[in-house]
Amino acid sequence: MAPTIVTSKQFHHYSVELGWPVQFENGHCYLPTNAGMVGLVLPVALASEVSAEFTRRGMFVPTLKSPERQKRWIFLADTPTSVPPDIPGWTELISGPQRILLPGGPGLARWIREPTREHQRAPGYALAVSAIRSVLRRSAVGV
Repeated sequence: MAPTIVTSKQFHHYSVELGWPVQFENGHCYLPTNAGMVGLVLPVALASEVSAEFTRRGMFVPTLKSPERQKRWIFLADTPTSVPPDIPGWTELISGPQRILLPGGPGLARWIREPTREHQRAPGYALAVSAIRSVLRRSAVGV
């Protein structure tokens, strides 16, 4: 199967319409996590509960599923302005010099909650972590 290549329309959507600092490499778009956003990664079983908690709190959180992290969802959040608090149990933080593969075609990452012009901004890191902690406390999996 031939690799899926991101089109100029997709790159334009991320970089111009959303204003994200995407990188384009080998036909794919990536979001660098040292340029304003980080990824909070959770197993699917917890991620759906966390997504519902974000909705209850009136938060729109761009969320994607990446083939690099199977059976996990990645929630995008603004980069912490200070030293980030400890991340909750069951959560992986994608930050620093790493990057997140953005959706661009079949077989690649796909959006669970796709950002739009109206919802292009990710929530603050502390707000996102607070919602995750709330779900973990209720489900008694770990804080």
